[in-house]
Amino acid sequence: MSREAALGKKIDSAVFPGIQGGPLPDVIAAKAICFGEALKPEFTEYARRVLSCARTLASGLTGRGFKIVTGGTDTPFTMVDLRTRGLKGDVAQKALETHGVTTNRNLVPQDREPPNVTSGLRMGTSAIAARGMADPEASELAEIIADVLDRLAANPGQGLEIDINIAERVSMLAERFPLYPAQLI
Repeated sequence: MSREAALGKKIDSAVFPGIQGGPLPDVIAAKAICFGEALKPEFTEYARRVLSCARTLASGLTGRGFKIVTGGTDTPFTMVDLRTRGLKGDVAQKALETHGVTTNRNLVPQDREPPNVTSGLRMGTSAIAARGMADPEASELAEIIADVLDRLAANPGQGLEIDINIAERVSMLAERFPLYPAQLI
């Protein structure tokens, strides 16, 4: 960065130990495993499926009238702006969790809600792709999410109560794609 020894010393002391930790063997090993996994053709297919699922999820929610913050996605995440439905992120997150769907409340552009409330939801697709799900399942999840959120918007007081039919749809989907395939158990 510089040929000046004094400046180099300042940069080094700013980086280590403050930002960068020591060369811990377990961290080096974990990074080696990750890099090795990323070199495999299966990882490329997984990464493609993650992105495709995110786009399918965003498209499905858009089709149900939800506003996606960026109009779509080029990342593994879909961010929904709930303000057009009069919903808050914390309540929407809780309603989805009640039905077995994990999301994160998230601030959206020009959000006036505090960070612990928010006006948005963020949904990632890495976990569903890791379970083997693909576009049909992402589309099904978009429908499930929209059903829960529509129910919540229509009945703010009752929307947090579990709808057995929706929870069963989530459960059946999860059973079709178990966290740990039978051959590993």
